Amino acid sequence: MTPETIATCASSVVAALAAVGAIVVALYVNYDSKRPSVAVFLDYDEDTSSLWLVVKNFGNGIARDISFVEFDYSIVAPKWLPKFKESFVANGIPMLVPGAQRKTVIAVGGELHEMESAQSSARLTYKEPGMLGRPKTTSDVFILDYISYAGSLSIKSDLHEIRDSLKKMEGALKTISQHIG
Repeated sequence: MTPETIATCASSVVAALAAVGAIVVALYVNYDSKRPSVAVFLDYDEDTSSLWLVVKNFGNGIARDISFVEFDYSIVAPKWLPKFKESFVANGIPMLVPGAQRKTVIAVGGELHEMESAQSSARLTYKEPGMLGRPKTTSDVFILDYISYAGSLSIKSDLHEIRDSLKKMEGALKTISQHIG
């Protein structure tokens, strides 16, 4: 073999390896772009002065068989606990499409002040399609805390003020209709 033939063969092998590498990277990028990404977090609603537990799929793929492996119910206000134990936290979520969420209230108003030092974690598992098509189970732990909401100041939205005004108008109309009728 001549040196030119060896060089040609070597460059062909390198080019083939580079092509295979590019295909593997492209397949992984395609797979990764269609994966779900499920998270559990607390969300505060200023208008209702309530704190919600939310499970949301932030990814681009469908998450299936979502379940809480560990959950500390002590972060739920006692008033809400019986119904809470019947929610998706206890029963799981069969499927969450991209952008979908489930949420349930865990504390409202004064209950927030009573529990503001509470902190907990939740372990969540879900199934997602694996790179070779076989389902893969993903597990993650999320910190749930009131502390980051403690002492937060908020202002009621215009929607809240409109709702209050409509309730006042409803009361006034009922009074007027009682006097007329």
